Amino acid sequence: MVDYDKFINSDDPVQELEQSRGDITYSEWKRAVARTVSDGGLSAEDKIELFGHPIEAFCTDKDSVEIVDTIAIDGVPEEEIRKTVDYLLEKSDKDPFNKAIGIHTTEEGNVDEILNGGFNPSADKYSAGSNLRDGSTFFWIHSTDIGEMLRDNPMGILILAPQENVKVSSYLNFDLLTGGYITVDEYEQHHVLDYIDYAEALYEGARASKAHGIDTLL
Repeated sequence: MVDYDKFINSDDPVQELEQSRGDITYSEWKRAVARTVSDGGLSAEDKIELFGHPIEAFCTDKDSVEIVDTIAIDGVPEEEIRKTVDYLLEKSDKDPFNKAIGIHTTEEGNVDEILNGGFNPSADKYSAGSNLRDGSTFFWIHSTDIGEMLRDNPMGILILAPQENVKVSSYLNFDLLTGGYITVDEYEQHHVLDYIDYAEALYEGARASKAHGIDTLL
């Protein structure tokens, strides 16, 4: 029987959870993470350290998303993508100040529709009953995640979104929601961060993993 309260009451719940990985099943570990995060006592830095790869961002106001340009991503090294992002922003007339920079990945056949008509509301499978996620535009904000979940004939669309409209979470937290480990209210209140708080924590040294720090934030 797992004593889940020991994680919640620990002086260092993140370390306690990491050390427990080999002692309990993965399902029990996810339940421990779910209960510990949903308890509400963790700092933004602790929540980030418990984020699971990959990290996802979503803009809750799709009409505020600005499209900068398309960007090739299939088979392109991470460093080359970062250089291309900088180049495209420099040559565009878009102002990235106070904006989250991201890359939305899609199939090449969808690009023209997005460029001409903007982003369509997200499908139900991406919302899982969450009003925050429903109708949001999803994108990657870490260069290390851009190769994740690539579709057939993938293409990237470089975007800017007002930081105040952007939320950040991880696939692990979404898995906790869809797997029934947490409720929608718990997910929205405790498992999602405002982009501004997320970026500030990264600047102060927090990392979701070795691949998710301020050095890989677009």
